Amino acid sequence: MMEVVHTRIMGGEVDDVMMERCADAFAAAVTKLAARLDGREWLVGDTMTAADITAACVMHRVRSAELFPLPACAAALTRWIDRVMAFDNRP
Repeated sequence: MMEVVHTRIMGGEVDDVMMERCADAFAAAVTKLAARLDGREWLVGDTMTAADITAACVMHRVRSAELFPLPACAAALTRWIDRVMAFDNRP
């Protein structure tokens, strides 16, 4: 994912091969994250931690930018992102 973002920021061109490689890596990471959240509200322990904030903020940006699609297993992940982002009171 960062390869795509960095390439775009530096004015480079993102080709289909790069996009597919990054999308596959993103899907694998999201699948692991979703598995970690299975049956849990938070990544670590019983309350929101810096781990939740950090990971959910990245996921929120990717989702908002529609950079990569969230896989089908991401229903719990979507609820988690929304739960973490609910703590952000800014408009």
